[in-house]
Amino acid sequence: MDFRTGFRLCGGPFEFFAWLGQALCEGVSYRVEMDTPRKGGTTLRQNLMQAGRPIEPPEIPPEGKHVWLWFWDLHQGRGGGFGPAPLAYGEIEAWGRLLRTAPRAWEVEMLRQMDVAYLSAVAKLAEKGS
Repeated sequence: MDFRTGFRLCGGPFEFFAWLGQALCEGVSYRVEMDTPRKGGTTLRQNLMQAGRPIEPPEIPPEGKHVWLWFWDLHQGRGGGFGPAPLAYGEIEAWGRLLRTAPRAWEVEMLRQMDVAYLSAVAKLAEKGS
């Protein structure tokens, strides 16, 4: 993922943010792939569990668990017509005010990158015709 907040990602103090962002985005993509209902109404997770196949989800790092939970909370209020709408900065700000949460700049950037991963994963499933 491309974290475009001016962070230097190839080493230095902000390498952590790149690593954490990548882990969170991989988790979002995995969850979309596993938990989006297919044409038959079941999810890939349900199909794998029914077949007795092991499911190994990516680990969400403890350092980003709060951002992970924030993202799915924001996701519940997502708008859209012919598909999911991107999360806007205004929505994130309003969410933060309502919950009296003040995400820091890097956390907002993580939320936005997770949203890009979400929208991309949804689009890939739509292309497959799932």
